Amino acid sequence: RVLASVSQHSFCTYLSKTLALHRLARPMMRDHEVEILVTLLRARRPKVCLEWGSGGSTLFFPEEDDSVVTWIAIEHNRQWYSHVQKTVQKSPIVDLRIHPDLTTYPDAPRELDTFFDFILVDGRERRRCVAAASKLLAPGGCCVLHDAHRVQYRDSWKQFAHSAWLCGERESSPGADDSHGMVLMHH
Repeated sequence: RVLASVSQHSFCTYLSKTLALHRLARPMMRDHEVEILVTLLRARRPKVCLEWGSGGSTLFFPEEDDSVVTWIAIEHNRQWYSHVQKTVQKSPIVDLRIHPDLTTYPDAPRELDTFFDFILVDGRERRRCVAAASKLLAPGGCCVLHDAHRVQYRDSWKQFAHSAWLCGERESSPGADDSHGMVLMHH
């Protein structure tokens, strides 16, 4: 029995770690959203990319297109940052940064003094991040807002000259998770 419980405990620990890594192996997005973003990245061939928020997307998308030279992800949560850092530390492309102060989180990329070919807004303070993104895009660059269907993000993309729904469009009530959407924005 002791051996059986040790083996069961070891298996449960192994399974828990494997599932955690599996969650990071793919973005926490619906399959069609992942496909749309992969198609967009392959078509636009960005070199310098920015992501507000981190996770599976931080690992997955930079590997999907060989044109990406740098993928910078800004994370606010120290615990999640540590978890993601363990998996991205081997990537020469990914630069994961921690910025726990939510009051200045949207402005953190300005310190990098660069413009981005592609920006993914999928973290906290999304309205403010979209506003900041409008000033950080390189000529010809584009920005995508994930979960754009949420009422609190509605119309946050108005500072861009052009915007279009990539998928979704249905407005949901605050806190609801019955519909997803992504909006593409550019100047």
